[in-house]
Amino acid sequence: MMHSVDVCIVGAGFSGLLAAILVSQRGGTCCIIEKHAITSGSISNAHYLNAYSLEILSAAGLSIDALRAVAVDDEIDKRMVVCHTLNRTLAQVNLLEESDYEDRFSRIGRFGACLNVRASHLHAMLVMRAHELGIDIRSQHQVLSLDFSNHLVHVQDSVTMDSTTIQCGYLMGCDGAQSQIAQLSSRSVSREQEFQYFFTVECHGSIRQFVQDPALFYWVYHEQMIACLVNFDIDHLQVLQVPVMSGQASTWTENHIRECYSAILDIPTSACQHRFTIRGEWALKTARLDQAQTDNWVYFCGDAFHQVLPAGGLGLNQALADVFNLIWKLDLDQQSLSSVSILDTYACERIPVADKVIEQSIDNYRQFMSMASQFLGGADQSWLRWVSSTLPRSLCQPMISSWLRTIRSLHDVGYISSSWDHVMRLNRTHFDGMSMHYAAKYTSRLIFEPSQRIFYALDTVPHALYVGYRLQSFTCRLNGKIVYLSDCLKYSQWTIVFVAGGVGIPDMLSGAMGRFQALSIDDDCQSIRALPLRASHCILIRPDRYLAAHIDLTDRDCVRRFSVFCQSLMSCAI
Repeated sequence: MMHSVDVCIVGAGFSGLLAAILVSQRGGTCCIIEKHAITSGSISNAHYLNAYSLEILSAAGLSIDALRAVAVDDEIDKRMVVCHTLNRTLAQVNLLEESDYEDRFSRIGRFGACLNVRASHLHAMLVMRAHELGIDIRSQHQVLSLDFSNHLVHVQDSVTMDSTTIQCGYLMGCDGAQSQIAQLSSRSVSREQEFQYFFTVECHGSIRQFVQDPALFYWVYHEQMIACLVNFDIDHLQVLQVPVMSGQASTWTENHIRECYSAILDIPTSACQHRFTIRGEWALKTARLDQAQTDNWVYFCGDAFHQVLPAGGLGLNQALADVFNLIWKLDLDQQSLSSVSILDTYACERIPVADKVIEQSIDNYRQFMSMASQFLGGADQSWLRWVSSTLPRSLCQPMISSWLRTIRSLHDVGYISSSWDHVMRLNRTHFDGMSMHYAAKYTSRLIFEPSQRIFYALDTVPHALYVGYRLQSFTCRLNGKIVYLSDCLKYSQWTIVFVAGGVGIPDMLSGAMGRFQALSIDDDCQSIRALPLRASHCILIRPDRYLAAHIDLTDRDCVRRFSVFCQSLMSCAI
């Protein structure tokens, strides 16, 4: 049996579902091939959604209010605690204590800088949205082979064993870190680096009565367990991430987990009422495919394209940004009769971002590990692994326990508290994360004269316009009403924004104007987040909310160069 769609998407994770939703919203046809049962949901540990991801999800038709309803409490998710037991805090970070935090949080995006939403909740909402749009999701199906010459995907139902052939204009590999589509496309992996292994346990129950300071993260340094505890719901669910040696996870029985968890709750084992779900062992690693596409037919997004360390919450957000960068380009390329394609800009824009994000995640990881070393009195994870692998268990546990008790005693008398304060200040900026999540800059032929500004993890992002970066949260007065600029943008169109009654659009740009959505805003917006656009200037915004140009209309040479840029856009059928 043969089926034909505009886009065939392999993988019903975050990037695959988002891709299908955006294709469908633009009137395209698509199907998703997923090897697992769709009801199995997501067991990803991701949870951090940055301002851009919230904008993307809103454009995909998800309710931000609904996401907020299942998000981690906003009083908790700005806090990080280092502790011995949950009722004995050694140090902490509370971002809400910073005088300018609320202002920075609100100006980076119209929905705020971030939400912490557990992956399973987000995945369920994306599945629901896909069903609303009638998207064809073929769960428990596997890809058998690809025919690159004829753009055919050969698929088999894993239950009935029936085979199907799908002809598609484009194929998207959104099938995760061990991407079958990447393997069938003969793509190789670069920048691969492995760090350490973690063991994940879901802890179902309440910790409210046991915590000294409510927080999102607890870095626990206890004789029986060194771990990171993610507090998704203080009354119902926490996720424990325990660093282990490869293969060591098999030694963690439910009884052992209960003993260790009771210890960090500082209660007898018999009093621990939690229920535990063991999710198993996983490797902390980075990698990227050598290319983002194959033969102008196959395109890779999310973990199938790049894998980053979880430190800093960058991975999920990059997956969503990959898709948002690509889908509008696929649509334009499909409609174009021109030999000039814009699809090469996907790799041009996203590969440098992927490389930067990988390096940033490694830097975040090393900063958090430096915190671990500081709180372990100079001993790092490699020392602990050496002790664990070299000494008999009968000696290993007492040695580590004795060491940790010594460090805590030094802390209690104030001997090492100043050095702890220093490392916590460094980690505060990484925990804040606003700048590193804004730092994805595009430089391609779809950006006119990009800003020279480069943002780093520890920067403060000014509330301003930067060509090549995504829009921040701006308001404008339109027809007498103050509105968010993002509410006026469409994923199907480029938008040119200028001030009514200001300098008129030059004749040489009149041809291009017909291809753009024109937005004429009033010049008297007094809002604190007002778009900083002069009456003599205009800006061009791409469908993916990136600022493509900022033009001084009184500068004839600049206008001439911009006119040439617009002509090149029109040659791609934009």
